[in-house]
Order: sequence, then C-alpha cells, then structure tokens
Amino acid sequence: MPVFIYEKDALEKIAEVEGEKWIRHQKNFGDCSFDAFLRTWNEQIGGRKELIEKGGSMAISVNGNGAIYGLGGWNRYIVMYSGEIKMLRDMAIQESIEKAEKCGFRIA
Repeated sequence: MPVFIYEKDALEKIAEVEGEKWIRHQKNFGDCSFDAFLRTWNEQIGGRKELIEKGGSMAISVNGNGAIYGLGGWNRYIVMYSGEIKMLRDMAIQESIEKAEKCGFRIA
C-alpha cells in the first residue's frame, strides 16, 4: 500500500528506512525536510481533488527543491500531487530501496 504524506505514520515510515537519527536531523534539512513538504502539500494541495487530478504524475517542490532528503542526503523521496511519497531509484542506495518497498513506498 502506498505511503501518503498526510498519513499520521508517514514520518515514521521514512524513519524505518533512514533510521532514528534521521528524525532528529531531518528538520535541519530546511526546504528538503519532511516537515517542509508536508506544510507545502497542505498549503498548496491539501486534498483538493481538482488539483490532485490536474497534477497527475507531477511532484510538488518546496522553494525549488524537489525531494525530501534521507540521512546524509543519499536517499531522496518525492511527494506527488496526490500526496503519495515515492523513493527515487536513481538517488537511493540499493539496501534502502529494499527497505522502502517493505515499508510500502513505491519506487520512481
């Protein structure tokens, strides 16, 4: 089942892939943090069906940044207009891809 940014456990699911240290440090990532993407999705899209449909397969950005950074910036997660969080295959470590899939993330 896909993971959506507005789900209560979305942050914890990324932490299952990235580790507990990531939760403590992700706020330091500024515009590349989970919180920045959640806030932006809520402000710009917020479940508005017409925007979700219009966005199709597009991902949101925060001040020009297109991804939530994993620990150390290695793994990257995009947030679709639908709110789904996907891991970017080309910006991920293979071991993390396997963990992400087990947590429900789809890989883009």
